[in-house]
Amino acid sequence: ETISLPPVLPSERRKQSSHPEGKYFPATHAQTRLWIEEQTHLEDNRYALPFHIVITGNIDSERLEYALNRVIAEHEALRTTLHGKLDTLEENEHIPVWQCVHPQISISIIKKDLRELSEKDQQDCSRKIRHELAEKPFDLTTAPLFRAELVLRNAPDIDADLYLVFHHAIFDGWSMRLFMNSFRNALNDYSPISSLIINDKQTI
Repeated sequence: ETISLPPVLPSERRKQSSHPEGKYFPATHAQTRLWIEEQTHLEDNRYALPFHIVITGNIDSERLEYALNRVIAEHEALRTTLHGKLDTLEENEHIPVWQCVHPQISISIIKKDLRELSEKDQQDCSRKIRHELAEKPFDLTTAPLFRAELVLRNAPDIDADLYLVFHHAIFDGWSMRLFMNSFRNALNDYSPISSLIINDKQTI
């Protein structure tokens, strides 16, 4: 017996509108909720997801930056921003929020060199940098919705701390494994032969 199935059509959520800055899609329910909360708590960075990556070996900030930008190019979520308007909408009225997937975005790694400090001062300063990076609010309309800072050290088993902070609108804890796989692949594509060791077991 032959069963006739209806054609598979794009969902309403994924129907896009054209715009020079990128592709616009209706935001998910979760993204809409995050966007509304961010608009009403502008100085609150409760939805920041910070990660700490320990690096040992020959530190090449250009290579790390290349790898991060390769990952951004591969994953739409990392090129996404959220847009909407509260304005004069009545209470309980639907607030239209859109996600924009930008065609191209690049990130620059902020670099701090602490190697002239004592081991204790390096650790204290690195922790302060980590905290400040995680506490800085995001503007959900401005890409990328994540930051990267490289802290150079010469402590035992640590040549650098790479701090990454993502907004929960584009990232969650499960995303980190996928991100790290792409990140390692991009590092290897840039320079397959290297003593660089990435350890992402430590998180903030």
